[in-house]
Amino acid sequence: MRFDVLTKQDYEDVHALMLQENFPSTPPQFHQAVFSFDKAHLYGMRAESGALVAVILFFLTDDGVACVDGVCHKAYRGKWANRATVKQILHIAFVHLGMACLWTESHQHRALNLTKALGFKTVCETAHGTLSVLTPQTLNKKWKDYTYGITF
Repeated sequence: MRFDVLTKQDYEDVHALMLQENFPSTPPQFHQAVFSFDKAHLYGMRAESGALVAVILFFLTDDGVACVDGVCHKAYRGKWANRATVKQILHIAFVHLGMACLWTESHQHRALNLTKALGFKTVCETAHGTLSVLTPQTLNKKWKDYTYGITF
């Protein structure tokens, strides 16, 4: 499985997944979510059945900073984030989108473990989780070999 670019036709599936998984701050009404989706770069992973099972959202700023967030179906937690998909996410962020850094807030224990393994640096604890930042320079050396051979 891999992440593919999502389009406006996928927005309802994204919103449904976010509601189903109790994703923080998800607007209850679809039309309210469209505004945020239009501002983000969305990438999704589908099961063999075609069902959307994971979404990565990149919210970009003008200065090369991205807030990255992800939601996945509970049946796929701990299964989708393998070396190939993490490599793809890093490539999208640092190469395709040209981001200087990524910010994320980890709400799940597995997500926090993954961010630490990648080299995200904890900035602070929030009411919802752990706020962390990753730059190409802080990326764990063992992951640099897996980012399409690109040296940051």
